[in-house]
Amino acid sequence: MNEEINEKAGFFIRFIAYMIDNVLLTIAIWIVAAIALAGSLALMNNQTVVLAISLLSWAIMLIVYFGYFIYFYGTSGQTLGKKMLNIKVVSTDGTPLTYKKGLLRVIGYIIASIPIYIGFIWMLFDKNKQNWEDKIANTYVVKV
Repeated sequence: MNEEINEKAGFFIRFIAYMIDNVLLTIAIWIVAAIALAGSLALMNNQTVVLAISLLSWAIMLIVYFGYFIYFYGTSGQTLGKKMLNIKVVSTDGTPLTYKKGLLRVIGYIIASIPIYIGFIWMLFDKNKQNWEDKIANTYVVKV
């Protein structure tokens, strides 16, 4: 199946997929936070250790969050949320997705969210249904 000619996915299905991914990530991040909290409570009398555990847990949470998207975009173009809703990220030129494109999409998420999420809403007015992360990484999201 040639994904270039598939119908591009709209705002609401993409939003729902993103929310599914965020629920899954929130659960994973809460597990990391609970482990860090347990470690902090055990060593509560040492503020340096508590601070180190807090910083380490934040770093792990960021790695889990960004790693999730980079991994799934770089391997299959589908996060778990996108897979559940039968949509997929594809390159605009038809080449396979790479981890670099996954990283560019994650950077695009950050940029798109800064000005009151305008970068996500952008697709409602874009003829190719692209958000800013799509434009940055040269990708589309299509129905499969």
